[in-house]
This record gives sequence, C-alpha cells and structure tokens, in this order.
Amino acid sequence: MTVDKWKERLPRRRADGKSPHFGFAPAQRAALRAFAATDRQSLQRHEPAEFARRQIRVLNCNACHGELDGFAKLDLIGLKLRPEWMQLLLAGYIKPRPRPWLPHRMPAFPARAKPLAQGLAQAHGYAPRTVPEPAAVNAKLAEVGRQLVGVDGGFSCIACHGVKNREPLQVFEAQGINFAQVGARLQPEFFLRWMLDPLRVDPQTRMPTYFDKDARSVLVDVLEGDAKKQIEAIRQYLLLGNKMKIPVMQ
Repeated sequence: MTVDKWKERLPRRRADGKSPHFGFAPAQRAALRAFAATDRQSLQRHEPAEFARRQIRVLNCNACHGELDGFAKLDLIGLKLRPEWMQLLLAGYIKPRPRPWLPHRMPAFPARAKPLAQGLAQAHGYAPRTVPEPAAVNAKLAEVGRQLVGVDGGFSCIACHGVKNREPLQVFEAQGINFAQVGARLQPEFFLRWMLDPLRVDPQTRMPTYFDKDARSVLVDVLEGDAKKQIEAIRQYLLLGNKMKIPVMQ
C-alpha cells in the first residue's frame, strides 16, 4: 500500500477543525444512531469466547503453544479438552502434571481459570460444562478396551503410554499421557477424530494411525474389525481413570 493510499484511510478533520470526519456511509451512520438510542448494555455483556481470545493475547499464551515441543496449538484446546478439566489445569490443581517430562512449565491462573476454560470450549460450540455421559461405564466394553491397549492381541498403546503407576514399556519418539488421566481430559468427539487419523488432527504428532480410510481395523477379530466400535471400547476403558485394571504389559 502506498503512503497516499494509507493516508486516505485515516479519519479526516472536518472543515471547522472540531471533530474528525470518518467517511461513514449513510447506512453506517444510521446504525450508529440506532445504537446510541439504546441503553448500550450490550457493551457490558460477557461473551466467553471473546474473553478467552483476549486472555490468550494478554497472557501471551502463543509464546509457548504452537511454538515449543509438546505445547499444542490453542486453536485445538477448546475442541479437545473438557472445560472442567481445563479449569483445574489452568488453576494449577492437576497433579501429577499430564506431561511431567517437559522442561517447560505452564503458570497457573486460578482467578481466570473458570471463565477462560469455558470460553475456550464455547468458542467451539461446546457447553460451559460437559454434557454427562448417558450411562455408567460399560464394563464389558471397557474390558475389550483394556485388551486393545495391551500387547497381547492389542495395539501395544502401553509402549508409549503409562497406566496408573506403571511406566510405558518403550517410548520410541514421544511419550504419551498416562492413561489414567486421558478419560477425564478429552471430549468424546475429539477422541474419535484423533484415534481415526491423528496426523490429520495434528501433523506434528508421533501417534501412529491404526485404522484405514474406511474405518477398518487390522484387528479384524475384535468387534468385527469396526474401528469406531474399537475406539469406543478403548474410551470406555479410559473413562475408568484410576479404577482401570492394568492391561497386559509383557
């Protein structure tokens, strides 16, 4: 843009020199007059998604997220994490830390944790509180999930993911979050998308893909080889949290 073009966009002074002339179109001036005639309470309305965007800018969250290894881009956070879990994380209450091996540490923001977590979720169309699961954990399906994450006839997920007090067997490139913490963290829809094609969600992930483009699994003898059924079985197992049984790890 040339200097002359840039100057044309600046507000010009009126001939009397008392106020700037913004060059509003008639429709724009009419809209401003209509707004001025209201009580202007809309200016004080709390919009959670806007609040979250402001806080991300003020707190300079993008200095780490999307820049440092292990810090996910913030455009995925509200889509990925349940707001209740996010609130505890932002307030500094999650112990142990999800990724204790990272050298960098995120500071806690207890005064802003709740509205920030809810704003991040609502920016993606989620409610400020997670919709409750329709039923208790399906014990039969969870047992299938336990087999699927193990090494005996499963996907050997425990090579990179620890389970409660058990360390992962052999981390090849990047360690995963302990399975006891995963169920409470992730939105169900995100978990399905992630498991079907991790690289499509995050091109930087080291998580392998276990299912083909037709949502079929290499483990054809488990739940008819249906990827979505197997993923739901794993999710049911993860929902058990600290109550989960240790899968086969050798």
